[in-house]
Amino acid sequence: MRERRSLGRVRRHAGVALACILLSACGLFMSPERRIERAEDMMQKGDYGSAVIELRNALDEQPDNAKGRLLLARAAVQIGDLLTADKEIARAIELGAEADEATPLAAEIKLGLGQFDQLEKLVQPPATGLSEAERLIYLGYAQLRTDRVGQALGTFQAAAAADPKGDVALRAQTGLAEAHARSGDIDAALRELDAVLAVNPRFFDARLAKGMLLVQRGDVQAAEAVLADMALTDAGSAVPKLKRISALTTLVEAQLAQGNDDAAAKSLGQLKELAPKTPLVSYLSARIALARGDAPAAVIEMQRVVQASPNFIPARFLLGQALAATNNLGQAEKELQAVVQAEPENVEARKMLADIQIRSGRASEAVESLSPL
Repeated sequence: MRERRSLGRVRRHAGVALACILLSACGLFMSPERRIERAEDMMQKGDYGSAVIELRNALDEQPDNAKGRLLLARAAVQIGDLLTADKEIARAIELGAEADEATPLAAEIKLGLGQFDQLEKLVQPPATGLSEAERLIYLGYAQLRTDRVGQALGTFQAAAAADPKGDVALRAQTGLAEAHARSGDIDAALRELDAVLAVNPRFFDARLAKGMLLVQRGDVQAAEAVLADMALTDAGSAVPKLKRISALTTLVEAQLAQGNDDAAAKSLGQLKELAPKTPLVSYLSARIALARGDAPAAVIEMQRVVQASPNFIPARFLLGQALAATNNLGQAEKELQAVVQAEPENVEARKMLADIQIRSGRASEAVESLSPL
């Protein structure tokens, strides 16, 4: 009997020991510092989602860890969660994160969020943590995005003249190209971008900018060639998700413009991997449905988008087009009236509205719709 009891105690102790070992292996006994180290390893391997989880667990235990906050901000940028990134970088700076790491990341987040006033304030001299070229690049983008194109041209030229090195030099030249494009000089913009890509054919920002400009110019076949082999859905990509979404969206546009709706549908499938259940995916799905002659499917997709984002005017225009194709003329006219009210100079919307009014036997109203043109 005593031997059985002793054996039972041994087994219980062994079970407790084994459980402790297993729990430790699962990370329950891991220090915040070790979690942060694991998160860094995950980020180096491109596993940003797992890194976010690891960092949140570390910060639950040690909320004042500046390095953890900084890494969480960086990982959040990579997965496209800029609001979280903005919150975390502000906290990291407050906790004393190194300016050389924190300031460039903060500037990138402000640029991505469209907080241009805050970005411009951040990069005022001395802008600790930024080189002069980097400071001017961010200032140039703040000016460009707020329609101060002439100032932006001068600022990007000054950034290029500040003798930047490596990717900073390529980014200054890419910014200059974007400023040329906004000033209407597409040829000058493409020359700058080609010069960047001659140095580094894989430089993402320049390829994306070139693809967008080629679509804008109508050279959609060349745009597709620029964008098609960029590994845009690679989970381990060092390129932030939002930039890859922009590139895939431009690729779908280029393929649709060529009438290649099968290729566009394939690219849209890749986009769904990055941004599932978003208005952007529904909008492009409707574009493809219309290209294939499936107007009812386009109506369903666009109604979802307009319900979620009623001020997204391209979606309302597309919904009007799809409704007209299904002979729902009254609803189509309502959507197109909303487009014209928001964008009085939208020629295509006015033409489509007038066509519907003519089909409804109201020619005088059609003339009134077209008269501002």
